[in-house]
Amino acid sequence: MNARGRESTDFYSVIADFYDEIFPFNEGTLRAVTASLPEGKTEAAVLDIGSATGSLANALARLGLRVTGIDADPRMIDLARSACAGPDAPVFSVGDMLNIQELFPGTTFHLILCFGNTLVHLPDGAAIRGFFDQARRLLTANGAFLYQILNYDRVLDRGIEELPVIETPHVVFRRRYLPRDDGRLEFAVTLSLKETGEVLRGTLPLYPLRKQELAALLTAAGFSRQEYWSDFRMAPYDPDGMILVGRART
Repeated sequence: MNARGRESTDFYSVIADFYDEIFPFNEGTLRAVTASLPEGKTEAAVLDIGSATGSLANALARLGLRVTGIDADPRMIDLARSACAGPDAPVFSVGDMLNIQELFPGTTFHLILCFGNTLVHLPDGAAIRGFFDQARRLLTANGAFLYQILNYDRVLDRGIEELPVIETPHVVFRRRYLPRDDGRLEFAVTLSLKETGEVLRGTLPLYPLRKQELAALLTAAGFSRQEYWSDFRMAPYDPDGMILVGRART
């Protein structure tokens, strides 16, 4: 910590109030989700894991879908609830993605979403496999699991340690991915506030999940049908692409 900055391991509390400015809502993401709805399910049930400030969940609810959002960060959930009011608004709660079966006993969903690099916040492949098992059990027979992470094959093979800086009228957001001794990456962010000059910092470990391991874990959890893309327009997967978007069904 210094006189003009704050450091925090409570990572998302650092950026929550600026999240929508740094990561604005993407209509392409919405189209990818609606394209994955079971045919004729105009009131489908959707679970958004890592729902952040609720922008996607709210957009889906406006289409008539029954949306539930969970996030591990209480500040994110507070912001989501305040932004999404009304009788048909999504239902938001603080929750652990490794406990979704306990959170939603006896409930099934037509779609389960896990965007924003949320998946790799889990500590290792075993935890990810456990999450996949729970997600499969919560899906309807014709349901789909959609997810998005960074393309970690590209990150690891190229030794990428920093992503492009995001600058908005109010903030400058920097992201670094630093190797750790345990095989994970230390995700370190710096958020500079232009108006005050304050610098906010946060760190957390991420598990760099390669595509081959991802496919094996999905298969082991019972997802026999898998599709991979390089963006939310569903362009074919490119090993040199920045992100990996996928859809899995049983």
